[in-house]
Amino acid sequence: MKRILAVVIAAAMVICNLFVLDVNVYAAETPQIIVGNMKECAGGSVQIPVQIKNNPGITAFRMVLEYDMVIFGLTNVEFKEAAKDFNTGTSQNYGSPYSISGFNSQVDVDDNGIIALFTFEINPNAEPGRYPINLSYDTDDVFNMEGESIYFEVEEGYVDVIEKQQPTEAPTEAPTEAPTEAPTEEPTEAPTAEPTKEPAAEPTEAPTDMPSVTEHPKNTAQPTVNQPGVTVSDVYVQVGEPAQSLNVNSKILIGNIYYIITDITQKTVEVVGVKGSVKKVVIPASINIEGKAYKVTSITANALKGNKKIKTVIIGKNIVSVGKKAFLKCSSLKRVVIKSLKLKNVGKNAFKKISRKAVLKVPKKKIKKYKSILKMRKVK
Repeated sequence: MKRILAVVIAAAMVICNLFVLDVNVYAAETPQIIVGNMKECAGGSVQIPVQIKNNPGITAFRMVLEYDMVIFGLTNVEFKEAAKDFNTGTSQNYGSPYSISGFNSQVDVDDNGIIALFTFEINPNAEPGRYPINLSYDTDDVFNMEGESIYFEVEEGYVDVIEKQQPTEAPTEAPTEAPTEAPTEEPTEAPTAEPTKEPAAEPTEAPTDMPSVTEHPKNTAQPTVNQPGVTVSDVYVQVGEPAQSLNVNSKILIGNIYYIITDITQKTVEVVGVKGSVKKVVIPASINIEGKAYKVTSITANALKGNKKIKTVIIGKNIVSVGKKAFLKCSSLKRVVIKSLKLKNVGKNAFKKISRKAVLKVPKKKIKKYKSILKMRKVK
C-alpha cells in the first residue's frame, strides 16, 4: 500500500512540475519591449536602453518615446545590436515625442537585445522623484513580411532623481571637527585675533565666485533647445546625422511609404515598403526632402510582398524599374495604374499571385511594350 501511495505521489509531482514548466515557457516566449530604469542626481546624465525580448521576427517597426522635457533634455540616440539588420531612422529633432524606426525589405529580423540607447541630461533644478520614460507604438507600425501586425508587451521605464547627499555631508564634517578642538585648548587671547581674520577673508570670496557660474540661465536654456521642430514625425534620417547631411541609403518615411535615397547627386529615391495596413498606395513622381525634390525612380525587390490589404497601386511617372517579387502574393490587389513612360525593367514574379481580377492600366502609347515587359494578359 505504501509503495502504491508513493508512486501516486511521485506521479502527481511530475504532473505538477510539467504544468509549471509549461506556464513558465509560455510566459518566457511573450514578445516584450522593455525600457530601462536608472537613478541619478539632478544635473547628471543617464543612458536609458530600449530592449527587445522574445522577438518572433519583424520586418518593420516604428516606436515613440515620450518624456518630460522640463526635467530631461535628450542629447543622443544610438542604435545598438538588435537593430543592426534594419535600415534605421529617427525624428530629425530631439524632443518629446521622439520616434525611432527600422525597416528590412528582405527578411523578418528576429534579433533580441538592445535596440537603441537614449542619453538624457537631467535639469539641475529637478525635484527629487520618479519621472516616467514612456514608449508606445501603433498596432500597424510593427509587422512582419506577411503584413501581419506583431504584438509586443511594453514595460515602461523611469528615472529616479535623487538628492545630492555627498556635497552636503562633506563640508559639515570638516569644519565642525577642526575648529572645535583647537579653540577649546588654547587661551582665549589667540582665538580672538585669528577668527576675525579668517571669516572676513573667505566669506567675501565664496559669494563672489558663485554668481559668476550663472547656473540659472543654464537651466532656463535647456527646455528651449528642445522646443523647435518637435512635431516633425513624417521624415526620418540616419541616427546622429544632421538634416543637411543625407547619404545614400538614408531612409525616409513620408506619408505611409518608406523610401531609401539611391543617389544624392542625381537626387533619386526608391520605394522599399509601406507603413502599416493601407488599401491604396500612391507612389508619387517625386518627394520633397529638406526643400529639395527627389525623383522616385524604382520599387525595390520584395517591397510589398505578401501585403494582403492593398487593393490599388498607382505608380508614378518617374518609375524606371520594379524589383522582383515587389507585389508577389498581394492577393487583394485588383487595380494597378502605371503612369510612367520610362519603365524599362520589371523583375521576375513582380506581380505574380495578385488578384485574379486584377487589371493593369498603362499609357496608351506604351501598351504593346509594357505587355511584353509585364507578361500579363489584362494590360490596357
